[in-house]
Amino acid sequence: MFQVTKSVEYAILLLVGLYKTKGKPVSLASLAQIQGLPHKYLEKIAAKLKKKDILASSQGVNGGYFFKKKPSQVSLQDIILSVDGRKGLVSCLYGKCDLEDSCFHKKVWLNLQQKLFKELEQIKLSDLVS
Repeated sequence: MFQVTKSVEYAILLLVGLYKTKGKPVSLASLAQIQGLPHKYLEKIAAKLKKKDILASSQGVNGGYFFKKKPSQVSLQDIILSVDGRKGLVSCLYGKCDLEDSCFHKKVWLNLQQKLFKELEQIKLSDLVS
């Protein structure tokens, strides 16, 4: 069944920690220490969030990571897709299945998947911290 991965959990913790800095750039090392998360793992997650334009970074003495998008514009769906990519409740939803022609339940899973995505799209990062 649907399960939030450790990568998504850490991404949310990273983003919530960054949210609490009120827009100031923060180093990943600081965020890792404050949140008690592995620094190397956060680097990989931050790179994915940066690639999807959720985060940006600057270098230098006052550099670090900061939001490129407002937290009120970042949904849980955005975070999940950025970190884990598109995955379905069942493996055949976004791939080819040998049994597809005779499958009688794919429509049920697809309907449920669409409802879940819609709900995840409604929940914004700002909702998690307010």
